[in-house]
Amino acid sequence: MTEKQRYLEQIDKYYNHTLKSFNLIHIGKTPEVLISCGAPDLPIIMQQSTLTKCIRQATGSRSAHNLPRNVIETLPEQIEKPIFLIKDVGRNSFALITDAVDWAERHILIVLRLDTRQNSVNIISIEQTD
Repeated sequence: MTEKQRYLEQIDKYYNHTLKSFNLIHIGKTPEVLISCGAPDLPIIMQQSTLTKCIRQATGSRSAHNLPRNVIETLPEQIEKPIFLIKDVGRNSFALITDAVDWAERHILIVLRLDTRQNSVNIISIEQTD
């Protein structure tokens, strides 16, 4: 099974409510474009709570992004080929602007926190944004 197939299987399980709540979503390996800009070569993961915020609709004071499933399914490709990349040394992170757009035709922003720890393993995590 390829990384892409594994990712899509996890996304399918998430949408079908069969992904165990403690499972992290594995996006894949750090792409060369990020490594060449100083990112460590670590697995990229996302917590389910981040995905939930990405897809839910904003209601009241609860922020959300209302991203369609097809955008979520292309997340690994978006990370591999950003159209703009900002390195924040102070926060040990990258902000990636992609060519994917949301329902309002705004480009997607992905924030990657570099070299964090999850279950005693170093990873790069996709962070929630407001």
